[in-house]
Amino acid sequence: MDSFRRAEKLIKLSKFDLDRLYKYINKSKVGTIKTAKKELVGIISFSAKEMKFISFTTIYDIIIYNFMVEFGRKLDSKELRICLESNLVEKLIFAQDNFININEVHLDRNYFKQLKKIKFSKEVRKFDKFIYNEYWQYITTEILLDCSICATFGICSNFLAGCYALSNGRDEVIHEDVISGWILTLKLFDMDLKHYI
Repeated sequence: MDSFRRAEKLIKLSKFDLDRLYKYINKSKVGTIKTAKKELVGIISFSAKEMKFISFTTIYDIIIYNFMVEFGRKLDSKELRICLESNLVEKLIFAQDNFININEVHLDRNYFKQLKKIKFSKEVRKFDKFIYNEYWQYITTEILLDCSICATFGICSNFLAGCYALSNGRDEVIHEDVISGWILTLKLFDMDLKHYI
């Protein structure tokens, strides 16, 4: 996280016109939801106390932020559609650190039923809150990144922490999952994704 204090991509994201950005992201989120419900069988009824559908959509937001900063502009409708319809999100949910090595994966209703059961203990929540408040929020405040965008990163990392737990055969998130979720979220934003979309 300390390296993100000077991350060029994050600084560029903080400089986008926020009024326009929110209208754009909210519009893209509607597209995300429609695409996800059409493409991912089983996600339609995906809702739980801990692992919510709206948390799932933040993965798309991070990918869109990545490309916007990479291109220095909002995505056009074709580019946005390509992001929303790519198989990258399914790969990230299913394989996290190994998503690069997976050709195809299609998550079914059973997978999302298992994901809904993932829990965060009070201790793990406290640990995640500490990372968010003491590190992430400090870094993003320093570069004047909007708090809503800042929160999107935190929500995405939580969702991916749950995916790590499930991939390791657990129904409860542990401290290592939280750390891995943050690392993957930041990596997803910072890496060159053009080869994977």
